[in-house]
Amino acid sequence: TQFRFSAGVVREEIRLTVFLLVSILLGWAIRRLAQQRSQLATQEMRQRVAIANAERQLAEKHARATEELRDRDEVLQIALRANGMGLWVWDSQKDIVQWSDEVYRIAGREPGSVEPSTETWLSFVHPEDLEAVKTAVVQARVAAKYHQQHRILWPDGTVRWVESQGKSQRDGEGHVTRVAGGLA
Repeated sequence: TQFRFSAGVVREEIRLTVFLLVSILLGWAIRRLAQQRSQLATQEMRQRVAIANAERQLAEKHARATEELRDRDEVLQIALRANGMGLWVWDSQKDIVQWSDEVYRIAGREPGSVEPSTETWLSFVHPEDLEAVKTAVVQARVAAKYHQQHRILWPDGTVRWVESQGKSQRDGEGHVTRVAGGLA
């Protein structure tokens, strides 16, 4: 009903003092927790911004590296065409072969006219050179290098000499994983 403050009563004064102290401490604790929460939110936001910046920088570096590789590839293709050389890569584990357009031209074929493979290349090889080339291909699976000079037959029956050199790449266990080289 009515709030009365009675001064002089020690018990009431102690209760009031305790109430005020608890209220002040509780207010201080709440304020401190709110500040800590705000600081944590700020730190989290800074971390998110830092991560976003790092991801952006990584994406920019990746884009620049991709562009540089594309430019280098174009320059390499121009140089190879100017020198009449072709590039080939043989993944010996998957038995997948890739040829540059010049390899097709050296073989007297239109780029993309046949599926690049070891068997396809062997079908271009002059019959008298076929066994030596097959042996060299088998040895390329274990050797560090591939080097072979042999004849090929063009679709019109023309015989051409080619020289092919390659170097193997190995996995951590020392097994040849692929052989990459040039053809002239």
